Amino acid sequence: MQDYSTFIKDTFDRYKCKERFEPLKCIPVYGDEGKLCAYLRPITADFKTTLPECPMLLTKWREENPTISTGTFEPTVERTENWLSQYVIGRDDRLLFLIMCLNGGFLGHIGFSSFDFAEKSCEIDAVLRGVKNLLPGLMTFSMHSLVYWGIRELHLEKILLKVFSDNRQAIRFYEKFGFCKVGEIPLVLVKASDEEKWEIAPEGCGEEAGRYYTEMRLDIDRWKEQFLIKGI
Repeated sequence: MQDYSTFIKDTFDRYKCKERFEPLKCIPVYGDEGKLCAYLRPITADFKTTLPECPMLLTKWREENPTISTGTFEPTVERTENWLSQYVIGRDDRLLFLIMCLNGGFLGHIGFSSFDFAEKSCEIDAVLRGVKNLLPGLMTFSMHSLVYWGIRELHLEKILLKVFSDNRQAIRFYEKFGFCKVGEIPLVLVKASDEEKWEIAPEGCGEEAGRYYTEMRLDIDRWKEQFLIKGI
């Protein structure tokens, strides 16, 4: 388990360009008929220099898509910048990609997080199309590229995700992709001075759940067969 956790940390650190002279590594995204249509561009440790527009862009997308987060709060560029530094770059088991079209514009984001190193599993994280009505099918294509990279390069054996149970549109999208429901997780609302957030109810919690996550798992064998991806 320790060896795999070190492997993930080292791999993610390279993609985050935490060391000097580490080259930028992007993952190609292919659309219909195998045509290159975009790249998954990792948010790197030097994002304040190399992606100065990133905090503002993510803040804008968060304002336009409030249901993407488990919390309700006032989005600000400073808050987004701190979140990126602390909870994306600063986490060993999290890697977030911007979805970058071929002309260099950014259309959304997607990533991996929350590893179980013993089971070689992780969760699909932060799936969001920020720019609508461009490149139909982009999120599906981006998910395929991320999953392919995760299985081939990270040697993942299990890929999970959590989605709010009342988000039927997202659940249908994931079902179409090949995810199956494996359970429901009760959530309770936690209130702070500047945020309300849905959190997983502690075991034995007497408080009644106000909302649920639907937990889903990708059928990897079916995914490989369906999309005719061999040798991974």
